[in-house]
This record gives sequence, C-alpha cells and structure tokens, in this order.
Amino acid sequence: GTLVIDFLNSQKVIADLVAQESKIIDGINFKITRKIIDNQIIKEINFKDKGETFTFQESVKLLTIIDFKLYLQEVGLKVMHTFGNYNLDEFQENSDRLIIIAKKIE
Repeated sequence: GTLVIDFLNSQKVIADLVAQESKIIDGINFKITRKIIDNQIIKEINFKDKGETFTFQESVKLLTIIDFKLYLQEVGLKVMHTFGNYNLDEFQENSDRLIIIAKKIE
C-alpha cells in the first residue's frame, strides 16, 4: 500500500506566525492567539455568543520532513515523494504544505 500524509510546513508556520488577530464572523468577534511552546504551535480561540464565553484550544507538534523520515523509517516505510502544495509542486522550505508519499520498504 501507499501512505499519504498531508501536514503543515512547520518552517513556514514559524516564519509566518500571526501571534494575535480578531475576526468577526456572523457578528461574533473571535479573538485568536498563537504561540510556540515546546515545539508545538498552540492556537486558542475565544469568543462570546448569546452571553456565554467559549474557549477552544488546538495544539499541533511542529514536525519537519526529517522527523517524518525518521518516524516512517522506524516502522518500515520509506518516503518516495514530497510535495509542497496541492498542485504537487516540489517541497521547499517556504512551501505551504508538507505532503509525503511513503511506501513499505521491501
């Protein structure tokens, strides 16, 4: 079989990190903060709706292509191709995505 991984490009995420922003959607003001702690990007979203306060948090480990290659090798898989976007252009440091195609080592 073939394994396909579609992941963020950690180098680009770090370089383009927006620490704080607000977005108004359907009249609700969403306050979004992002920070990097222990090699993870932590995104927190806070908002109020109908008098109630909501908080959501997302945490994603900032894995690199090197990390993925090591992890995949440990389980008997080899990276066959890497792409940097959904047009399947070659992966670069400034690519939007890290898309990996891997297969079992024969």
